[in-house]
Amino acid sequence: MFMMLAVSLSINWYKNRKISNMIPIAICFGLGMFTKLSMWMCSVPIAVLFISALIDVIRRKQFKDLRKMIGQMCVFLTISVPMSLYWSVRNLVRFGVPIAYIPVFDEPDQYILEDVTTRLFDFNLSQFSFPQVANVINGDNYNEYNPLIALIKSSMCTTALKSFFIPNILFPVVLIISVISFVCMIYVLVKKHGLDPVYKLMFLLFYLVVLVSYYIFCIKYPGVCTEEIRYATPVIFIGAYFISYTLMCIDKKKKKALSLFIRSVVVLFVLLSAADIVCDGIMNAIEWMTL
Repeated sequence: MFMMLAVSLSINWYKNRKISNMIPIAICFGLGMFTKLSMWMCSVPIAVLFISALIDVIRRKQFKDLRKMIGQMCVFLTISVPMSLYWSVRNLVRFGVPIAYIPVFDEPDQYILEDVTTRLFDFNLSQFSFPQVANVINGDNYNEYNPLIALIKSSMCTTALKSFFIPNILFPVVLIISVISFVCMIYVLVKKHGLDPVYKLMFLLFYLVVLVSYYIFCIKYPGVCTEEIRYATPVIFIGAYFISYTLMCIDKKKKKALSLFIRSVVVLFVLLSAADIVCDGIMNAIEWMTL
């Protein structure tokens, strides 16, 4: 939430560069870092907008506005830095917990591969026949080992696969949406007219930082749990943005079929996800009642 708020508010500030628009960015960024240090990834798109704004006023020789802007950025740091560091510093001082500390599981089943080549390049079509993130702890035949496939699988709402046949339908739908979002991103980025180049750079770097950070995390801590999409959540929102922007660009009569297909797949994903959650809840309730 704080990630998306910070990025959205930064875009708002970039369009209307007032101190009243800067303070909410600092608060959201600080609260995000206070909640989880992975918020640092948002510093990349925010920095792109800040630097672009500075270059713009310097190019226009608007030195009065430059001083105001630097002052606003100092306010941003004054608010966000103490909020960002408080929790980590407090735990370091009181309990000796290292900053950015990540606990490691002792159970061998939680760890699967230390071969980086396998982590990065080993694809097996058999992995696509099973919609759940495979884990031998849960009685599955293997441990999920490819981060990209695990990313797609874990983006589904289902966890325990108690909702009958729904996950088997939902998984290919998620695959299709993943491909659509990537194609839409490429389309928007290479399209000459449309999205401002600053926003293109901002979203592209944000996307790359999130994915690279995710892969590094998966390689450094090679467990099944580290592959889940919760460690790369912004890619969902970035993908959704590019799909929406593409629909605005192509939503014309001659491309009506393509637009209808994309909208239909997205709606199908929403309906199946909702049904999956409801069915899973019902099955859990029945299980608890029969204990």
